[in-house]
Amino acid sequence: MKPNPTPPRPPVSPLRTGGAVLLVGALGLAAAPASALEPAELRQLYQAQGDVSAVGGAMFGWSFDLSDDLPPAPPATVDVSTVPVISRAALEAILVPDYIDEIPDLDPWGNPYEYRFDPSWSGSGSYGGVRSAGSDGVFEGTVYDLGETLEPSEDLLRWDGDSVRQLGAPFRSLTEAHLRVLQQITIFHETIIGWLWIQWLPQALAPAPAPAPLPGTVVDLSLYEQISAAELRAVLAPFVFVSGVPDLDPWGHPWDYYFDPDPPFEVPLVAIRTRGRDGVAEGDVYTMGTFPALDFGRDVVVADLVEFQYPAGWEELIFVDDFERGDARFWSEWSP
Repeated sequence: MKPNPTPPRPPVSPLRTGGAVLLVGALGLAAAPASALEPAELRQLYQAQGDVSAVGGAMFGWSFDLSDDLPPAPPATVDVSTVPVISRAALEAILVPDYIDEIPDLDPWGNPYEYRFDPSWSGSGSYGGVRSAGSDGVFEGTVYDLGETLEPSEDLLRWDGDSVRQLGAPFRSLTEAHLRVLQQITIFHETIIGWLWIQWLPQALAPAPAPAPLPGTVVDLSLYEQISAAELRAVLAPFVFVSGVPDLDPWGHPWDYYFDPDPPFEVPLVAIRTRGRDGVAEGDVYTMGTFPALDFGRDVVVADLVEFQYPAGWEELIFVDDFERGDARFWSEWSP
């Protein structure tokens, strides 16, 4: 069960259009309220959830190799005192490198993770898990009801391969909205490419049009022709399925569409922008680059199929509370 690293996403690249970009799993996070947390605080919560999930997943991989069977569904209540605490060094000797590359020592708030593990486990009872005391560094006890957290200070717990205490819904709505933004941009451009293909067919035997210039490193949206969602749907409807042209973005603000259908082979041709969670545009001119994935207020801008302003490391938002996380360090050959 050796780690199988996946290549990192380039900081800026042409938009890929070969299908759905994102698969949004059961993400979770805590906030009080989530909208009031700063990106740095969100990253701390994500890191804690990711570490708990990664080590808990490694423990599960170890148990799966011994029992060759999936564990039963978690009980409604878990008492972690039934399994003794194990030191980080002792746990590393068992799990590294076959199940995980490293075992983290401290959580994002500088407090030790607690590891409980039974190396003599033979298939019955609990083999253990990992927990974080949350932002306050104080464990709530040893008995936990199955559920989700609502505050950053609440404990996180992965036990016998299951998320007994995971980050809750208040933050999940933010991450899912951000992921849907990226997915919606991809669907929109697939729609545009379908339209361009149909428009190109009648001209296939005609003299080739002059090649469009390659986009530079700066885009000025004031040079594009802005069009409403309804107008754009009317243009595209006779040719392609137009579900990818909604009025509102996942934050509830109008999408900014830019589209010049005549002629189809010149640029600037098409662009799309979401103004982020705050709904306020940063301007019309954007220099090609990225921003941290958890900065929900930043604009996302794609013009002529090129990402001009785009979140970097958005993979961190995926698989946060699943068996393994979106960090390449924790992918293994066990996962299909």
